[in-house]
Amino acid sequence: MDTKHNQHVLPKLYLKGFVIKKDEPFIWVYQKGQHHNPGGDRYNRRDTNGKNPYIDTIKNAGAELDFYADPNEDGTKDFDTTENKLMSLEQQHDQIFHKLRAHHRITKEEKERFSSYIVLMHRRVRAGRELSNKLMATKGIYEPTKELFQKLGWPDTPETRAVIKEYVELKSQDGNYQIRGHNELTVRSPDSLLIDALKQMVWTFYVAPNSQSFFTGDNPVFIPKDNGLAKNNSELSFPIATDVALNASWDKRRKEGFEEARSQIVKEINRRTASQASKIYFFQNQDWVVKMLNKGDYGWHPVFAPKSVYTVAELVKNSPDSEPHLKINV
Repeated sequence: MDTKHNQHVLPKLYLKGFVIKKDEPFIWVYQKGQHHNPGGDRYNRRDTNGKNPYIDTIKNAGAELDFYADPNEDGTKDFDTTENKLMSLEQQHDQIFHKLRAHHRITKEEKERFSSYIVLMHRRVRAGRELSNKLMATKGIYEPTKELFQKLGWPDTPETRAVIKEYVELKSQDGNYQIRGHNELTVRSPDSLLIDALKQMVWTFYVAPNSQSFFTGDNPVFIPKDNGLAKNNSELSFPIATDVALNASWDKRRKEGFEEARSQIVKEINRRTASQASKIYFFQNQDWVVKMLNKGDYGWHPVFAPKSVYTVAELVKNSPDSEPHLKINV
């Protein structure tokens, strides 16, 4: 098997939902901080300097050279292990994507499985790596898992926990350690506590009217930075294709399934995507996308704003020695 160097931070199947023409691999790529100056075509994609947006293929768009390559202790790199694991994880959700893009409702079991995919997409991107590095470097944030103690063969005591935490905080400044740590966190996405929250939220799949469309970006999963998914006004949005996007909320008055989106909802979800993106991927060349991507301040607004805000999800421990779990108060 050939070594995988062109590693897809955004899977090709995901980007297929935003291509210029169905069953063709071409897509418009927008770059933050540049003026509207479109250029390039599907036959001559090399001349992209200063072009915004430019046309690329989904084989190249959303990919980075050796992004998931694990540095080894001897100075070599493992180019394939993490990339293969991610491919295996993402392919488990292909049929769910096909159903959603055909506007077919998914089952409760598929919803739980797709929650894992959303967390994977949240973690695997460059913004996910930056967040992982920040958390590792923040004193007091990291807590070793029971699985780590089992792997090391160490007893789980306050003393051994302190040793491991001190080691992680020291190594967190090492670039190679940061890459390995992020890769490990990403492939462990199916174990995330976020999944427990997501599968209990109400999922509304908004279908854009014919006159509007959703785009996606290089950090496509939007979670409010101020309160995550912990508050009753928290919402997660995730573009599925140009005509459909997920909005997960705690509003139990909503019904699961597909709903035609009002114009302001399409704009709100696109603003969320643009607010945290450095690149946008879309099927059209539009000046308004450039303006939205380059807009500075963004004030997040929930689609369903409650009258009062309170905590609905919190980490709790049943005992000092137990692993934290998510308690949902709805």
